Amino acid sequence: MKTRQLGPFQVSAIGLGCMNFSHGYGPPIPDEQSQAVMHQALDRGITLFDTALLYGSGLNETLVGRTLKAVRREITLCEAARRLLRGGASLAWSLRERGNIVYPPV
Repeated sequence: MKTRQLGPFQVSAIGLGCMNFSHGYGPPIPDEQSQAVMHQALDRGITLFDTALLYGSGLNETLVGRTLKAVRREITLCEAARRLLRGGASLAWSLRERGNIVYPPV
């Protein structure tokens, strides 16, 4: 797999967008199928995974985190947007820092 420099991170040239695992176009797919896709991506050299709190109201981040925990230091997780609750009633979508943010391994 070719790699690219993304800010301070060396990542695979192809990333895996994980939105449809728990939210998006149609009903969510079974967790086992989602996990298999992530493991296949790892086997093919993909090290960049995109998830967000807003995908499935946090279910996506939980699934991705649980699946990739063992390889967390070998991959880069990125997130495009955050959900903000204001006053407990209204929901606002806010892009973080020019629309993208990449978190280093923790």
